[in-house]
Amino acid sequence: MARQAVRTTNRKPAHARFSVRDYPFFFMHKIIHKNNENIGDALRHLKLTPVIWRILALLQEKDGVSISELSQESLIERTLLSRILTDLERRGYVRKAPDSRDKRYTAIYLEAEGLAVFEQILPIARRQIERAVAGINAKDLTKLQEILRHITDNLNRSPYL
Repeated sequence: MARQAVRTTNRKPAHARFSVRDYPFFFMHKIIHKNNENIGDALRHLKLTPVIWRILALLQEKDGVSISELSQESLIERTLLSRILTDLERRGYVRKAPDSRDKRYTAIYLEAEGLAVFEQILPIARRQIERAVAGINAKDLTKLQEILRHITDNLNRSPYL
């Protein structure tokens, strides 16, 4: 039996039609990258980074957390976080102490100097947030947060279900 010729078209293969630039996570990454770049530029004169900002911000919300909990909340790998916390402790921003409930764990506490630094950089961070969401009304921002929480919930579910 003779093989029929495969008809060719100008249609691009499926992989060529996919553009990572249209992928929602690409946009999210661009936003996070640019936000960190902008905050980093604004904090450089204070010898601070967006990562330090994030740690101080989380600790001012909830003090005395374990390194594991802070790692999870800050999205910083545990060994890297431990090194950063050692530096922050040297600067007098945080204090490490055995957890009062379970001596196997180390709790991280925000010191007065760390809180003062947080309060100094909070207006910088707020300006950055305001600049980022300028022109977006409160209803749309609320909807965006709902959508992002929904995506987070979806991603936190096991991929094996």
